[in-house]
Amino acid sequence: VGPMGEGDRLEYDFESENDALVNITARLASSDSTHRVRLFLDGKQVSNSTKSPGMGEDTYEDTLLSEEVYVSNGLHTLRVKFIHDGIYLCSLVVSLAGTFI
Repeated sequence: VGPMGEGDRLEYDFESENDALVNITARLASSDSTHRVRLFLDGKQVSNSTKSPGMGEDTYEDTLLSEEVYVSNGLHTLRVKFIHDGIYLCSLVVSLAGTFI
């Protein structure tokens, strides 16, 4: 998706079967490594402003946006907010970092 404009937002829903800690990674491309995104989970900011790779509009790189974020069992919404323009988003991956017993 892209190029995204300054202030644009994309939202994605996912469901967790258990209470868990997750890592959230975005596959991003941009021509300017000073351009940034922020990540929100269920309306709460869960990342600082993360720099985009800056290796070209067609060169995607996995970028860890947030590490070991707690999610409860159930449906959740991820929102990516684009602080600057010219960023392309290929995918978001929510991966398990740990579970609770």
